[in-house]
Amino acid sequence: LELIEGDLIDIETLHGKVTAPIYIYHGVEPETVAMAIGQGHTEYGRYAAGRGVNPLKILGNEKDKASGEHGWAVTKVRIKKIDGRQQVIKTEPPLDLPGQENGLREIDRHVVQWISPDEAARVSKETHEPIKALPTRDLRPGPHFLSGLGLGKFRKSEYHEYKYRWGMVIDLDKCTGCSACMVACYAENNMPLVNDVEMAKYRHKNWIRVDRYWEGEYPKVRAKVMPVNCYQCANAPCEPVCPVYAAFHTIDGLNGQVYQRCAGTRYCNVNCPYRSRLFNWSNPEWPEPLDQQLNPEISVRMSGVTDKCSFCVQRIRAAKDHAKDEDRRVVDGEVTPACAQTCPTGAITFGDLLDPKTKVSQLTANPRRFRVFDELMNTEPAVIYLKAVREGAEDSGGGHGEEESSGHEEEENGDHGGDDSTEHDTSGETDEHEAEEAEPDHDEADGSTKQDANNEEEHVTEGVSHE
Repeated sequence: LELIEGDLIDIETLHGKVTAPIYIYHGVEPETVAMAIGQGHTEYGRYAAGRGVNPLKILGNEKDKASGEHGWAVTKVRIKKIDGRQQVIKTEPPLDLPGQENGLREIDRHVVQWISPDEAARVSKETHEPIKALPTRDLRPGPHFLSGLGLGKFRKSEYHEYKYRWGMVIDLDKCTGCSACMVACYAENNMPLVNDVEMAKYRHKNWIRVDRYWEGEYPKVRAKVMPVNCYQCANAPCEPVCPVYAAFHTIDGLNGQVYQRCAGTRYCNVNCPYRSRLFNWSNPEWPEPLDQQLNPEISVRMSGVTDKCSFCVQRIRAAKDHAKDEDRRVVDGEVTPACAQTCPTGAITFGDLLDPKTKVSQLTANPRRFRVFDELMNTEPAVIYLKAVREGAEDSGGGHGEEESSGHEEEENGDHGGDDSTEHDTSGETDEHEAEEAEPDHDEADGSTKQDANNEEEHVTEGVSHE
């Protein structure tokens, strides 16, 4: 059918027909159309009504003769391309961009690192120094820019002594890519809702995201996921480029942001190699009664300023104040950001990197540890990852990272982001076969409609399966 993302198709069974745009998804078998249940409501509140299509309308209760499965789980369908297109709203790059035809790929950058079980067992006994993620840029001897200005006497030989250095360890072996951390961050930090018009311009708002990269080709295609927030770098590239000092370094080593001082130049956004800073393109709006659920402990950011993950600094501040009242340090586990609190698998650990007794400090000594692009940049990020243990990791080529011995990770490719797409739609390919539940390769369906294109062809596909 030569379908491309956004093409409208009719999906027809003996029980009815629905129209939806396609979304090319590399984790679904080629001759399968997958549709998610949960959309297409006629009456279910102002946000649910009239969005997407309901695949249950075209499914029956009887068993499919060929597969032996109930029709509501899998059934044979006929698909036909019709006139019209609808943009699929998502945060991933468009598939028609050069190099994106097969989904987002790492292209030898080894962003999400994996390690084989054999290699993980081999290095498990290795010992490493815990990572403290302290600044290095002003601790080195030698020429300094102040000296050239005749201001060398004002140069400090070292940064202040840190009382705390907050950091985070994310175990990719535990992360399922469920995006619960994103939902928690939205609720905790007063993140505004972004409508489909703004989303189509890639103006999404999320302080933590789940990146997705694709590895391999069907039938050996695999998705690699990784939560990404602000890395709170000790040598933060975002701070020195701000002309009004809105981006600054806190006494706990965090990359702070003064919203009232921010002039919206977005220099910090450009200089962040991890894409962790976000610009507010419009004033936030929360329709009633959502405006009553905002967190009073954190401000609401206006348009024209940049914001980012703060490690839930309001929680850190509260714990430090409480500890100060009792004349003690903050104890391990007393501060938990919303993302770590919500993670169902416990993949995120937070704490003080300077205290060797904290769980987070001990995890940084794990031989599976790595930091994103650590071999390329001296940013000293305070977010450390643990490589996922996966069969076949060594087939993807060598992994880059802190510990060379930690094995080889997957490289190639990747689709991006846990907040994937608002309207998921896809279609299958040729012929007649049996459908299977959303397996590894090509298409998915589930959306609503808009017009603009042509061409009409018919096609019989294996079936509709949904999750």
